[in-house]
Amino acid sequence: MREAQRQAALQDKHAALTVNVDIGDAANLHPTNKAELGRRLALAARKLIYGEPVPPSGAVVDSVKRRGSEVVVTFRDVTGALSSRGTQPTGFELCGTGQSSCRSTVMRIENATVVLPDAGNATRIRYCWADTPACALSDASGRPAGPFELPIR
Repeated sequence: MREAQRQAALQDKHAALTVNVDIGDAANLHPTNKAELGRRLALAARKLIYGEPVPPSGAVVDSVKRRGSEVVVTFRDVTGALSSRGTQPTGFELCGTGQSSCRSTVMRIENATVVLPDAGNATRIRYCWADTPACALSDASGRPAGPFELPIR
């Protein structure tokens, strides 16, 4: 569902998307931290409606490319620097063609990119791909990078 929302927002210049997986509760569909949810929605509105030069969300995936045995994931709209909470799990998965082929992987942050080592024959990556995902990646704004699934180019 989150990937469908991301794709819809990409196709509509009048739409914005905020990432809120980090302020939710696994046992409650509605985030209890309404103030933070409202703040994030207001930032998106400031960018979308008023044209203010503010990042409307946290870091947004821009591209995924193979570099030797590694996969490099580049992000845009990064405030300050990318960072990770904790060390495992990272939230990134390397996948083959089948849904059951995905495996968790470690990451290394390099500026506005994330490097996934030992990609092997992976053809796509996923990030924060679960009902209640552990999304470790954020930027200096404190807002998390959003879930996605993309092919490796």
